This record gives sequence, structure tokens and C-alpha cells, in this order.
Amino acid sequence: MFRSLFFIILFFLVSSCTNQEEMTESQEQTGVSKTTIRIGSSAALSGHAGFLGSQYVRGAQAYINEINMQGGVLGRQIELVVYDDKYNPTKTVANTQKLIYEDKVFALFNYVGTPTSVAAKPIIEEANIPVLGFFTGAEKLRTPSVAHIFHLRDSYYAEAEAAVAYFVDTLGLKNIGVFYQEDGFGIAVLTGIQLALQKRNLEPVVTDTYRRGSMDIEESVKRIAHENVDVMMMVGTYSPLAKFVKRIEEMNQFPWFSTVSFVGSEA
Repeated sequence: MFRSLFFIILFFLVSSCTNQEEMTESQEQTGVSKTTIRIGSSAALSGHAGFLGSQYVRGAQAYINEINMQGGVLGRQIELVVYDDKYNPTKTVANTQKLIYEDKVFALFNYVGTPTSVAAKPIIEEANIPVLGFFTGAEKLRTPSVAHIFHLRDSYYAEAEAAVAYFVDTLGLKNIGVFYQEDGFGIAVLTGIQLALQKRNLEPVVTDTYRRGSMDIEESVKRIAHENVDVMMMVGTYSPLAKFVKRIEEMNQFPWFSTVSFVGSEA
């Protein structure tokens, strides 16, 4: 599904702005020439979300290679320019500016994470450049909607609603705690969880946070372990969350653990 949507959106974006037979100099500067389409990505290739970003880019590149072997898009080969932002919003902003104004890409692609993507959004809006495939379900990138931003996944609000519906409506569990990364990502999912619980006249019995990029979770473990929660809904990257699960169980607490899709189950 993702691969098909990527191809279809890129096809219509290119075909709507250019003609293979009549290319102007200004059109070539947008990243589309008679032979190539240049797209750019700022992704977490290293750091605390490095596994997610690198796998995301590798998967995309594999499909791009397949498209190119079949003749490309409207006879043009896709070129992917990728910079590592290490899951750091400051680096994402710098990478985005470079991709748009120096590399002159036609579209942006494969951005990984909420704080990074949200930081780049003002630049994206000012440049009026198409963006495909944010790896985040944050509401700040969806509301208000932007015509040239194409989401290929559901929102964190939808994921939170589905999880809460299962735990509360299906399993009948009521004591739900939240452990989240203290940044835009964590707050985005926390808000979704709170909204889902409010619909059921509930609220989290405990919430606690950890700093993005940190593995320091011990104080949070001590506080949460005394609450005897039925469900622990977590928001963060894979390393600290894996450590958190292990430490909670070492405290002889065995709740259901849940998190959103960004965590990357393979990691």
C-alpha cells in the first residue's frame, strides 16, 4: 500500500508541474529535469532512533531502485538525497534548508519523528514544497491541514483510541498509566490517550516522563511501580522503553504494556 501510494502521488505531482518534452530552466531548478527527479530526506540514521530511520530509508531506496529499473516516473530516474539528523530537531532544520535551497529537491520524503518534523514544518510551508511519508502521527502536522503534505499513515490520536478501546472496552481494564518522552512526540500521544480516556470518563492513574535521548528512567520506575497499574501505555524510542519494561517487571509488576507504532518492534 505504502509503495503504491508513493508512486501514485509522485507521478501526479511531477506530471502536474512539468512536461517531458518542454522543460524550462526554472523547472529544472525544482529538482525535475528531463532525466531525473531529485527528492530529499532528513532522517535519523544514527542516535536513539537510528534503527528506525536507517531501515525506513533503506526500504524506500529499495523501492526507488525498483521503480528506476522499470523506467522511473514519466521516464525520469528518482534520485534520493539523504542527510542524517540524529533525531535532533536543530539538525533537521539545517538539513531541510540545505535540501530545499542548495540541493533544490523537488519534494521532501521520509522524515522521521515528531519533534524533528514539527521543527521543519515552517520551512516546508514557506517553501511550498511537497512532502511525502512523515514517519509520525502527530496532530500538529495534520491540523490545520496543508495541501502539499501527504500523510501515508494514521494519526497518534487514532492509535491511542484503538489501544484504549481494546484495554477498556474489550478487556475491562481501568487503571491506565502513561510513561512518555518529554517532548512534542510524547505530548502528542499523551493527548490522544487522554482524549480516548475522557470519552470513557477515565483519566490516567499516573503519568511520568523521561528526557528525549536519555536512558535515565529509574526514578520513573520507582514512582510507577507503586501504582499497580493494569496497563502501562508508553511513548518513546525503543531503547529506553525496552529498559523501562524490564525494570518494571523486575519490580514484580506485570501490567499490559502498549506503545505506538513509532517505537519499531524489530528494534
